[in-house]
Amino acid sequence: MNNLVLTTIFILSTVIGTAQQYCASSPNSNSAFTSQASSIIAEVVLMGDGSNIINNTAGVADFYEDYTSAFSADLTEGLSYSVDVTFGSMGSAGASSNYAGGKVFIDFNIDGDFNDAGEDIGIIPYGENSSASISFTVPNTGVYGTSRMRVVAQYRGDQNSNNIGPCDVGNPNTFSEPWFGATEDYS
Repeated sequence: MNNLVLTTIFILSTVIGTAQQYCASSPNSNSAFTSQASSIIAEVVLMGDGSNIINNTAGVADFYEDYTSAFSADLTEGLSYSVDVTFGSMGSAGASSNYAGGKVFIDFNIDGDFNDAGEDIGIIPYGENSSASISFTVPNTGVYGTSRMRVVAQYRGDQNSNNIGPCDVGNPNTFSEPWFGATEDYS
């Protein structure tokens, strides 16, 4: 009996202690796109229980940024919060490549993806320098530990924010969408 308990504790601590491997997310890296004006994530703000995410990167072309070590917010099951996201642009006003729509995802059950019900927490509507305040309630999952929030900004031909996914990657060889944008990850 004692061996079984020790084995179970070892397995649980191993699973919880392992960092999750999340999918890639980035706009097209072909030089035809990276050399032009681009949509960017200018600011992300999430006020947590004790720690907060306040990251202003206005004016920085942030193709993909992993801020999981630099910014985190503590959240509690059953409580409501809001994340404020502002998009910006790198280039001349009115250029179509400055426009973006976006989504915010949180891996509430810490399973390494954003595919579960309720993990797509909100949309930032298409526009130039658009913004949104997205309210959400942390579900009761019974899973505790460090998770990931992903903010995605994309310029797509259909200009429909509903079609933006957490794992979209533009193929530089086929000029596939998303053409412009940025992704930022937080803890």
